[in-house]
Amino acid sequence: MAKPIHWPFHWNKRDWRWGVTAIAVVAAITVVVVVAVLAPKGDRDDGSYAVIYSKGGNLQLQNDGGGAPLRTAKSQRQVFSGDRKTLYYDAATEDGLALYRLDLSKSKSREDGGTRVAPSIQPDWTAGTDGRYVTYIETKGKILRCYDSESGNAAELSAGVAALYASPGLPVFFFCKTAGEQKLLFRCQLGEKPEQVAGGVDEVHYFADGKRSLIFFTSVTGESTKSLSVVGETGGVTMITQDPLKIFFDQYELGGNLYFLQKGTDAAGVSVLVEDPQQTADALLKEPKREDYFSGIITSFLGDRAYEKDYQAYQEKLERDTLRAEVKRALEALPNQVTQQDCYAFNGVASYRLAGPLTEESILRLQAMGTPRCIYDKWRVTAGDSTKTVTLEELASLRRKGGADAVAKRLNELAEGSRSYDGRYLIQLTSAGPYEILLEEEENGRDRSYAFLRKPEALFCLEREEQGKTFVLYRYDITEFGVSERKTVDTGVMDLLPAQEGAYYRKQEPGAELGSLFYAGDGKPQKLCTGVEAFFLIDSGLPPGEKEETAPANELIALCEVQGGMARAYYCAKGEARLISNSLKMDTLRYARGAVFYLSNPQQGAYECYRYAIRGGKHAIIDTSVTEILVAA
Repeated sequence: MAKPIHWPFHWNKRDWRWGVTAIAVVAAITVVVVVAVLAPKGDRDDGSYAVIYSKGGNLQLQNDGGGAPLRTAKSQRQVFSGDRKTLYYDAATEDGLALYRLDLSKSKSREDGGTRVAPSIQPDWTAGTDGRYVTYIETKGKILRCYDSESGNAAELSAGVAALYASPGLPVFFFCKTAGEQKLLFRCQLGEKPEQVAGGVDEVHYFADGKRSLIFFTSVTGESTKSLSVVGETGGVTMITQDPLKIFFDQYELGGNLYFLQKGTDAAGVSVLVEDPQQTADALLKEPKREDYFSGIITSFLGDRAYEKDYQAYQEKLERDTLRAEVKRALEALPNQVTQQDCYAFNGVASYRLAGPLTEESILRLQAMGTPRCIYDKWRVTAGDSTKTVTLEELASLRRKGGADAVAKRLNELAEGSRSYDGRYLIQLTSAGPYEILLEEEENGRDRSYAFLRKPEALFCLEREEQGKTFVLYRYDITEFGVSERKTVDTGVMDLLPAQEGAYYRKQEPGAELGSLFYAGDGKPQKLCTGVEAFFLIDSGLPPGEKEETAPANELIALCEVQGGMARAYYCAKGEARLISNSLKMDTLRYARGAVFYLSNPQQGAYECYRYAIRGGKHAIIDTSVTEILVAA
């Protein structure tokens, strides 16, 4: 999977809010990950391979069984079956986007570029791992169909489909359609009929990793109640929570923690800004009923006067309640203030309250996988003297003169003058519940960014150095009920990318324009290569069955001394670095488990296409006059 590269952290979507400016990577890098160890024909050191590339203005497929031209010069998507004997691909035609099936085990299919399955489809489609089924949406009528290559039939599953949620190789997919004013969510097994799993759906968030998938959705019931739910592997729906204020879908990884903010129970001291001596009495005051003020003893005149007095008091109480509600909304909207929000973590089984009260802005880091953890800044709002408070009566006067905006402005002025920093904390879920650990007692005015390491459990911290160009890299070791004293790993650090068992980082060395790449494990950091401009993690090079389940892995590709789109490239694993090529075209670099495919040796706008086998360390040429690699498998 592609890893966007940012500064000072090289991260994917789950890593965010570093407190420093992000700088784009020097080029777009795509790394395609599939399911087998690969090797080219004539170099069968560790398996077979398949690769699609552009040559002479046409697309070409090459594998260990030979070559095959595709029926198009442009294709948006190409999906191989698990055994790489079947290829599905789309192609732009006069009728629209067509879908083709290429059987690589048959010479006739190779020569013809495959068989057309559908003439006009939507861009989202998916194929099963055995190559038998492919599911797509016809453009006309938005009909969802499942094509069975054994029978040649394309069964209609549903019409009016709005969206398809699927991942190649997975037997289960989801789709949404509209019925009246409702959006419905369906689940379907390849080759079977779909079943509805939810109605009233608002948002859908689909996650897949090639082995499994998970789908979260929000739905609205009644007038305003919003629910967050998840569909399990067997199709069962579990409601996680109701009325979440914020859901961190952008920080979620399949099998990890989904974090969300919920309305809390502790106002964290913001109420001390407003003096409200009548609040308790008002809470007990009930609306007067006229009939309660007359009897045979009390005269009509006295009853009327008593009722009118109490009725007027009740109306004044209602006005104060309206103002209290406005004050509450204004306090909750204050920027960077602690309000009534708690942070929860859903680990796939249950939800746990992790931290609070806090705000979204105060959260600095969430741990995606493993133990739920949060790093956040804690603030207190305290009234030290009368100049830092306001009475409800004064706010009522402001409201009459300037409206709700005047009330909000006054509260913001008070809050800014009354809040105090209470420290930076790491809070984690333990066997005894949430446990809070103080990391920093006071702010020092320097930017700090954090990243968690899962194995062993540790925390990295980058703190900007005094000159402001580079960072000091620190490490904390984490236990269930504490952290170690922070240890200095290195100085002059430019950026960081934690792997599974350690971290890679670039360091600015004296006299060098570009940084050098280091790996920090348990011992002394090891220097890997110099002149590094970009680096990203790849999946393990081990074949299926030999790989540990505790992904992500530690393998990395580093691109160095980029000139004209060409770069020197290294494969790195922990403390080892191996040269892939002294000059490869970086924007068409592809990775399929166990091998790197790349273009090198430019001649008149075209290149030689190579495969580098990581385990054997061998290079093999696949073809010449190639301009682009689309996909490898």
